[in-house]
Parts: sequence; C-alpha cells; structure tokens
Amino acid sequence: MLKIKISAAMVAFSSLGAQAQTMAQDITAHWVSYIVVSSSLPQRQLVSLARDAAVSNSVMVLNGFVNGQNSIPEAQRFITEINQQCCTREKPSRWIIDPKLVARYSVRAAPTFILARGESMQPADWSKVAGDLDLASALKVFAQKSRSADLRQQATDLYNKTFAAP
Repeated sequence: MLKIKISAAMVAFSSLGAQAQTMAQDITAHWVSYIVVSSSLPQRQLVSLARDAAVSNSVMVLNGFVNGQNSIPEAQRFITEINQQCCTREKPSRWIIDPKLVARYSVRAAPTFILARGESMQPADWSKVAGDLDLASALKVFAQKSRSADLRQQATDLYNKTFAAP
C-alpha cells in the first residue's frame, strides 16, 4: 500500500501511485464527489457505497481512523476488506481520512454525499445531502434541488455517466 500526504491531516490509501496523483488533481481542480462514511455503518451498506464510488470515480471519506483506533494498519485493513468485497483490483474505490473536509462541510451524519468544485467554499460550488441514500439518489437530489445551475449540470452528467443505461 502507498501512503500519500495530500494536505494537512489527510491520508489517502491507494495501490497505485498514479491513481493517488489523479485523485489529488481531481480534489484540487475539478468537480469531485465525496461519500462521507463511518466504520460503524453496516458492512453491506459500506460495500454498496464503495462500489458506487468506484464506478463513479467518487472519493470515500472517513472522518478519522477506524473503530477509534489510531492505527493506519487498521484503517488499511478495513479499506482493503471493503474494496475486496465491492470492487475489482484494477478499479478499487478511493479512500481518504480527512477530518478537515468533514468539518469544512459540517458533516454531522453518515453517509453524507458532497458534490464540490475543488476546494471552493462558495455556495454555488458545493452541495451536500445526508441520509440513508445511495449515490444515484443523492445525485438526483443535487440535479433537481441545487440552486447552482453548474452543480445541477455536474450532478446530471455524473449520474448519466455512472448510472444511466447505455
């Protein structure tokens, strides 16, 4: 496993260095979809959300380490276990541990879905929805209810690219 420091208090785990570099570029420059989860969510739900993240190129976010353990190996084991159940080795879900991101978007529940333009905090550049949803449902909410036309379009595009039948 490769550990890369992308920004303060954020740790990304990836099996491929190029994938981690691409993720860093996505997060800082373009629209990015985050799925904030907790290790206390049911495993079946985590696997489903990780599968959605992998196919949509979204980023799974943990607020801190797993099960209250301040252990990178424990977090890696947890992430590896979820990825083995959800995804192919060639296309795993991408994960970060980022309490600053969780605080920046005032995340209070898991799962929370965030669609954001880079790290901008301008109201038109991000939106979030929390609850017992999957990514497809969250993208529909963004596409229908966001005040920003750009954000609505981005949500629609990501939904169509990921979930619309060919």
